[in-house]
Amino acid sequence: MRTHRLADFALVCYPAWWRERYGEEARVLTEDLLSEGRREPRVVGNLLRGALIEHLWAPSMPMQ
Repeated sequence: MRTHRLADFALVCYPAWWRERYGEEARVLTEDLLSEGRREPRVVGNLLRGALIEHLWAPSMPMQ
C-alpha cells in the first residue's frame, strides 16, 4: 500500500473531536479515492478546506 503523507497530514489538521468520530472513515475514503486514481493534490486540498471549515464553524463540538 502506498503511503500518502500529504493526505495523512490533512486529516491530522481536523479537530481532535472530529478525528475521533470520523477519522477512520475519512482515512478509508481517502485511500479509496486515491487508489481509484483521484489526484492527491485535489483530495488533499479538499481535506484541508474541510479542516478549516470545521475549525471555524464547529470549534467546540462535543465528542458525542
